[in-house]
Amino acid sequence: MRGVSEKRGWYDTLRLTNLFIHLEAYDGLKEFVCPFKGEPSTCCTKREFWCGLYSQLEQQWFAHVPSRDGIEKFIDWSLQRPAMKILCEKCDLTRAWVVLVADSAERPKWKNALPSKKKRFLSRFRHSKNAQPQLRSILGANETRRSRLETHEDSPLLQNALERCSEAQLFYADAVVAQYYTKGKLHVKRISGDVVPIENCYINLSLVEDRAERDRKINQVGISLQERIDAETPQSEKQVNLEDLFKQRKLRNGSLGQPSRILIRGRAGVGKTTLCKKITHDFLYNQLWRLRYDRIVWIPLRNLRNYQTYELFIEQEIFKKVPYSMPLWERLQEKLCDPENSRTLFILDGLDEIAGLSEKPQAFEQLLNRQDVIITSRPHAVFPSRLKEYDLEIETVGFLDDQIEHYVDRVCSIDYGLQIKDFIKQHWMMQGLMRIPIQLDALCFTWEEGIQRVKPLTTMTALYQAIEMKLWKRDISRSNPSVEHEVAKCYNRLQISLQIPGTIDLIQYIAFMGLYNNITEFTFDVRKEIYQKFPNMTERILDEVSFMRSSDASSSPRDQDYYFLHLTFQEYFAAQHFLQSWKEGTEVLTFDLSSSNFISISTEDFIGREKYNGRYNIMWRFVFGSMSNKDPDLVKLFAQIEMKPRDLLGPVHLRFLVHCFSEVDETKEASNLMCLRE
Repeated sequence: MRGVSEKRGWYDTLRLTNLFIHLEAYDGLKEFVCPFKGEPSTCCTKREFWCGLYSQLEQQWFAHVPSRDGIEKFIDWSLQRPAMKILCEKCDLTRAWVVLVADSAERPKWKNALPSKKKRFLSRFRHSKNAQPQLRSILGANETRRSRLETHEDSPLLQNALERCSEAQLFYADAVVAQYYTKGKLHVKRISGDVVPIENCYINLSLVEDRAERDRKINQVGISLQERIDAETPQSEKQVNLEDLFKQRKLRNGSLGQPSRILIRGRAGVGKTTLCKKITHDFLYNQLWRLRYDRIVWIPLRNLRNYQTYELFIEQEIFKKVPYSMPLWERLQEKLCDPENSRTLFILDGLDEIAGLSEKPQAFEQLLNRQDVIITSRPHAVFPSRLKEYDLEIETVGFLDDQIEHYVDRVCSIDYGLQIKDFIKQHWMMQGLMRIPIQLDALCFTWEEGIQRVKPLTTMTALYQAIEMKLWKRDISRSNPSVEHEVAKCYNRLQISLQIPGTIDLIQYIAFMGLYNNITEFTFDVRKEIYQKFPNMTERILDEVSFMRSSDASSSPRDQDYYFLHLTFQEYFAAQHFLQSWKEGTEVLTFDLSSSNFISISTEDFIGREKYNGRYNIMWRFVFGSMSNKDPDLVKLFAQIEMKPRDLLGPVHLRFLVHCFSEVDETKEASNLMCLRE
């Protein structure tokens, strides 16, 4: 590191000192600051550098208590440097920062170490309310200190820096953006509503294989459950560590280089937005990619719907209520709009949520075509035609085996954690299913004493039934606390449906309609058609149901899309919609988007037409798994499956039967069903 600070300006040098501070490498920091026989390099004699360095040390003092001993020794050392003594004699600003840090850390010895100076300055600085350091407020200091500081007027030190120094303006602007993200936006909520620290969230990435070939496999009826729901463990040679994302590798065009435009795909519930939060968190707290980038700008693309440009979004959402907002924002905007700026990484989350918008193509095109960018999207989004090629395409994949165990250990009690891990190990199917974060979280939330005694969780359907009951009970009790005790004594879906008339039917209808039309996101126009069949239902129902999520709860209904927690939840409820018609002997009702008409289909015709369609593969498993093994309707359903049309070659039909039987409990099976299984 010798000589690095000589080649850079004081501002860039401060970014490197931040690395030493976060690593608690204070001896290395000394050598970096003073590499020439204990004397500082040229830029490290600047007053701006030492003011910034003391600011960083003050932040670390309050943010990480174990660092205090190292910080104290470093400041003791720095105040003994001849160059620092000269600077404190000549520069009131540097001297003032030493006083401020000494007062904040309650270390008067640092003030005593300062060279002699007229007392007028120190006295004025010590007692004037104007001298309180607003830097800590802007940089997101802890609430106790911030509330104390906000009772005072602005600091002359800060005013001078913001009025005169463009580097200081950019420094503070970056701090404002960092503070915006750290105020609750990096939390991850569980289904229970509890917050999971981002450190406990694991995101795995894998290089994408040929997508056309993958899509072809997904639509085959014979693929495994893990392949169908993207829960396979990625091959080791395709796995990509987050910290290695920008390392040199083979790019999509076949050349060798460092990627700068990266597309990350992933299904709902597998962790795309969580990945964006983790990147932002690790950049701010763990120095992720700090040698490559000075700042990260994370924008959920759905939030741009109400803005003409992304610049307006940042100005209104991040800088609007910040002191000195105009000079800070103008300086940052200048940097963001600089075509030569390669030190800013944009993270654009949810391209699929704006891909269909055409009213602001140019504004979106400029943002999406930036050189240093990570863009996330669901797998099958239709992208704008003039989008630049990506250097690298990867996908988010589920938890690895050890990560499943770590997650269970962190969110469950010891007893429940052991039970859950033992349960997963005993059921091979669950091992694949629990790789999906939202599924594992649902299992941990659902697990309770005696859950296996109520109905053994031997199939995927049994697990989803248990999750469904737990979440319905939670939703009903949350919306109407007066019936909580009564709801706790509900033991089946019929009892639950009597508590919330029409709600379950609505969710099932939405799920089947989406599967029929091959959509997973329900726009405002689609929901309007659905409500024609459910005139007594409102959007409030979807907001209160744990099985569905909104793209942005703060937006107007027209701008919101709703989707299920995971595709498998949609397939589960679609199965219940079909099964209800099968048992009642009625036709299946749905809405056909291609013709914009409500249609009805006989259950027999639907089975004959779609039993080999890979899109319904999981739904059929849930259909068979939801029926009692003694239910005569189950035998009738298997008989209907055996009817023509049949697979001419045989294997596809046989695999289909195997999948269906895998969801039927073998214990106490009816004799005629046993014969069919054999």
